[in-house]
Amino acid sequence: TAELDLSPAAAPDDRDVMNLYDQFRRRIAELPGVEAVGDASTLPLSEALDYAQVVPLVDRELPEGVEARVFLRPVAPGFFDAMRTPVMAGRTFDDRDRLDAPGAVVVNEAFVRRFYPDVDPVGERIGNIQQRWGPLGELHISGDIRESEIIGVVKDMRYDGLREDVPPALYVSGLQSSIRRRTVVVRTMGEPSALVGPMRSALSELNPGVALTRVRAMSDVVADARSRDRFSTLLLGAFGAIALFLAAIGVYGVLAYAVEQRTGEVGIRMALGADRADVRSLILGDGMRLVAAGLGLGLVAALVLSGTLSSLLFGVQPRDPTVYGIVLLVLALVGLAASLIPAMRATRVDPLTAMRAE
Repeated sequence: TAELDLSPAAAPDDRDVMNLYDQFRRRIAELPGVEAVGDASTLPLSEALDYAQVVPLVDRELPEGVEARVFLRPVAPGFFDAMRTPVMAGRTFDDRDRLDAPGAVVVNEAFVRRFYPDVDPVGERIGNIQQRWGPLGELHISGDIRESEIIGVVKDMRYDGLREDVPPALYVSGLQSSIRRRTVVVRTMGEPSALVGPMRSALSELNPGVALTRVRAMSDVVADARSRDRFSTLLLGAFGAIALFLAAIGVYGVLAYAVEQRTGEVGIRMALGADRADVRSLILGDGMRLVAAGLGLGLVAALVLSGTLSSLLFGVQPRDPTVYGIVLLVLALVGLAASLIPAMRATRVDPLTAMRAE
């Protein structure tokens, strides 16, 4: 990915902006190893400043007081291919969707769930979404009435972090948008860094006064978005491992002490005919009852306090039964392993020595 910002000197009017981005996209597509190329005003997971706008739904009546407030995101043909965004219905933008063509928009699944839950939105019309990007960078919504047709539905993409809900989004064709600052997205079969030089050369041939900025791989964008969550996960994981280790030591210590105190009892049982398996089962049973009591109390505490950690979770619910089941299983296995050592030690007690000591 790489950012471009076309100043009024580099592209005086709207058509110049659209033409330069279109030509640059075509130049990149001709480079060896390029699978797909597009551009967008906002990159997924970038947490950049975004704009919500109310748009009229021409063919749809909303309940009283409900507005179709959506995030407007211009993207060029090829963007969804470069991002490998699945198309759920209809089609995405291509070279037909230019400035002199009928208005065309693509919506995400959140848009469909919110405004078209019971009908196919492809073919429905949206009104008054024409826009201009001012020379200072502010967003200007044109007063011209211009209807656009929904031509496709794409899968939701996260723009404002991994934990935020995906809002309704409306994508407009980059060939019908005059936004000056965009991020070019290129998918390549080879090393992404190998394309930086050819991309700079292609841009210089089109306009020497424009430069690529913030050149980075999409994997770096994802890593940046996950860095805070990754640190929290590692920190909590480290504390969890320490707690698990201390719990195992605690179970082992309690059972080892109990076996020591019951040496005489174990000796008498074995002298009266109890075999080693019976003694081992006795000690293991005591240990697992202790573990079961701890698991029960821990489960109740986890259910009560689970809401406090909800802000740190992504892709899982605070009371996910699968997670609880896995944690209980791991803790039970750790408790069993900690109980096994004292149980094995008890089976090696010499009955005669134990009774003499008693």
